[in-house]
Amino acid sequence: MRVAEQGNLASDSGLDRMLDAEKTLNQIADSVNTIAEMAIQMATAVEEQAQVSDQINEQVESISSLASVNFEKGAQSAASVEKMEKIAAELHELVVRFK
Repeated sequence: MRVAEQGNLASDSGLDRMLDAEKTLNQIADSVNTIAEMAIQMATAVEEQAQVSDQINEQVESISSLASVNFEKGAQSAASVEKMEKIAAELHELVVRFK
């Protein structure tokens, strides 16, 4: 009977070890799944940040383009003002001459 009892004890011990190993493997699998979900979330966040970065880049390009147009319009306005000052001076000379 002792051999049978020792066999049962060894069997029970083996079963306990197997159940502990199964529990540990399940915890590892859960951790791996959690890490995989976190990786997916990080990839999604990176993609969203890339989209926002692209939008910001487009807006900066648009602002740069508008600034260039404004600069050109300012230069044209300055040239127009200069011409008007010249015409005003010429008109003033004519008025003085005919007085």
